[in-house]
Amino acid sequence: MNSLDNPARVAMDASEFRDLVGDVIRQVEEKLPGQEGGETTYSYHLSDQGQHEFNQIIVSLKVIGRAEPEDKLRLVAGLRGMTEDVEQEIGNEEDEDEE
Repeated sequence: MNSLDNPARVAMDASEFRDLVGDVIRQVEEKLPGQEGGETTYSYHLSDQGQHEFNQIIVSLKVIGRAEPEDKLRLVAGLRGMTEDVEQEIGNEEDEDEE
């Protein structure tokens, strides 16, 4: 049985988590005009489908077994993606209120 059959699962092996959520996408952050030197920074996110899957399973998920560093990055990217989704929804609601 996979997590899509039982969305209320509280534990999942990292390999299943990887298969459901997919790869982390890394993007180089652009430096501001006039900004020289310094370190290159990156942002990390999931694909739209991966973020959707993450949003479905994270509600009840408490344990990811045998997680590797990349799985932890996947978890953080998914949580940050949830924040971006909420911010977009709030912005859309504010736009509707102004009309």
